[in-house]
Amino acid sequence: SEAVIRGNVDSLMKLIGALDAAGIEIIADGAASPTGGRGVRLKADFNPAKILDGDNREAGVGGRSVA
Repeated sequence: SEAVIRGNVDSLMKLIGALDAAGIEIIADGAASPTGGRGVRLKADFNPAKILDGDNREAGVGGRSVA
């Protein structure tokens, strides 16, 4: 879509970090993609065990315990 999306840059960076930690990459407009355009896809080298083991604490994903 060509519409303008407004938001907080900090929130956007946290969202991108969480997606990245979950093994999802953002496809930029014009980047190599079979269908073209923008979108998301799973990373080729993604290991879901990293989330389950809590290795993504810096992105705010996994490894969080509730007391």
